[in-house]
Amino acid sequence: MKRLLRFALQLYPAEWRKRYGAELDALLGDMNVGARDLPDVIKAGVLLRLRSLSLPLSLASFSVAGMAIAALIATPPI
Repeated sequence: MKRLLRFALQLYPAEWRKRYGAELDALLGDMNVGARDLPDVIKAGVLLRLRSLSLPLSLASFSVAGMAIAALIATPPI
């Protein structure tokens, strides 16, 4: 799981990773991370990436909502 989270950190803007990446990597290494943490890391990375592109917040919100809906549709029922 930690490997997936570290891979998801690539969604963050390069400037952000340069400044905070080592700290976040160390934090993830110290934590007992699970599958529930992956969507949070992905969402934060996508939002930061969209903000770095100077897109309107509404576009970012719709993008995240679309990804959440797609994830729900793609997830098989239990």
